[in-house]
Amino acid sequence: MRPGRFLPQWVKDTFSGRKRESVLAIVQSMTMLSPAVAPMFGAMLLSFTSWRGVFWTLTAIGVLALLGGLLLEETLPERNTGALLYSFTRLGKVLQNRGFTMLLLLFSIGNISGLAFISASTYIYQDGFHLSSQVYSFYFAVNAICLIADR
Repeated sequence: MRPGRFLPQWVKDTFSGRKRESVLAIVQSMTMLSPAVAPMFGAMLLSFTSWRGVFWTLTAIGVLALLGGLLLEETLPERNTGALLYSFTRLGKVLQNRGFTMLLLLFSIGNISGLAFISASTYIYQDGFHLSSQVYSFYFAVNAICLIADR
């Protein structure tokens, strides 16, 4: 199996049946666990490097992701070679579908509170409760795991 076959957009094109279900479960698990693991990994990095080291680590991860993306093969038999403007006009066409747009808004609004917590939790825990970055990461992980268990 080539790299990148576990990305969600290729799962449908690449796998079928029970194999698709198991691969999709792995992908979904990774996306659910990432918010819980990332702060702990960041706090671990901060224990032996500065914030600049964290940014260089993120840069290296980004470069690896870019290289992985460039090495992926297209799974669609036909690829649209149209202009970018055409793609945006097609997006406008999709947004004219009232059912799709309402579902998009409902799912987006449902995530606003979680994103607000993610952006404010650092200040609440570290400034309000005077926790270190390491301890904050554990509190954040517990919150993320509880959010996952709630779904």
